[in-house]
This record gives sequence, structure tokens and C-alpha cells, in this order.
Amino acid sequence: MDINLPGMSGFEAFEKLQLLDETMHIPVVAMTANAMDADVQRGKASGFNDYVTKPIHVAHFLNVVDHWLK
Repeated sequence: MDINLPGMSGFEAFEKLQLLDETMHIPVVAMTANAMDADVQRGKASGFNDYVTKPIHVAHFLNVVDHWLK
């Protein structure tokens, strides 16, 4: 989930998904250019399963996706 969505932040969208029985169990990975330590901590504290920063390092990104799809 991109953190900087138009019209609603990724944090807001994630909160809404967590309220629905159909989506609350789906792992969600935050993706953003916000890469400061405080940003990463906020993302993880908000409940995102993982936090990937841009620019994307393809091997790392694929490992994260693979991990959460298992």
C-alpha cells in the first residue's frame, strides 16, 4: 500500500481495511519514499506487516512479497 495515496493516506486506507472482516487478515506492506527511521517505526507501529522504501530494491521487494504470500 502506498502511504501517499491521493485523497486518503495509506494509513487511513489501512485502518479502514482493518475494520472489515473480509480484509483484516490480509497482510499489508507499506510502500513509500518516506524512509527516515521515524517513518519506518510509525508504519510498523500502525500495524503494517512490513515497510518497503522507494526507490525499490527489487531483490528485497521480491523477498518481502514472497515472505508475506507464504
